Amino acid sequence: MIDSLIKLNESVEEYAATFPADKLEQRRNAFFEKNGEVFHDDVFFEQRIRFFRYDLKFGEFAGTKSLHTDAGDLKLFHSIFRVRFIWGKFARVQDVLDKNSFWIKDGSVEKSRKKPFLGFSRGDLFQGFLLEDGEYFSMTEAVFLHPPLAHAHIFKMIRSASNEWDQDSSKKLTFLQRLSRIQLLSQRQQTTRAEVFYSPSGAFGTVRDKAL
Repeated sequence: MIDSLIKLNESVEEYAATFPADKLEQRRNAFFEKNGEVFHDDVFFEQRIRFFRYDLKFGEFAGTKSLHTDAGDLKLFHSIFRVRFIWGKFARVQDVLDKNSFWIKDGSVEKSRKKPFLGFSRGDLFQGFLLEDGEYFSMTEAVFLHPPLAHAHIFKMIRSASNEWDQDSSKKLTFLQRLSRIQLLSQRQQTTRAEVFYSPSGAFGTVRDKAL
């Protein structure tokens, strides 16, 4: 499992390195336009660039994508996930868009009650990519957290938008990209309560995307 994740990350990095600088910049700018722009002095710059590299390597998608790699046949999941509970080196998470649940295994360090599971806690809501390889899933480096105060608004948006996904699956990806932009705005203006950005009735309800 860990070897598969390492090889996957290496392939993502190697693929990005094959692009000429001008072509890579064009692809990066296109990604920023849809997912929110980051700058070199942002503390979350590397996190979001890893997200871009996954998008570059595997293309835009929401849900599940089958991969045929040197490490074997794998599955990559792109969605929003909720940590249901943590048990030692394992966490039970739920895909809140498709309602599927599965186990993530942390193979990085020995766990104890005092050490958080990959930096996450029960109830956390995170967005990004998970890798399925056999019985368990692994957390990729391309993930980010949504603030706790935004959770209720996110679930409300999911309930409102889910019917549209049945008619047009591409709208699920658009929804993820919109949440990505909102999360960036929330991170940049942490003196403002998160629900201001995530709530349709908030101060930035109609202009939050333009503010990015």
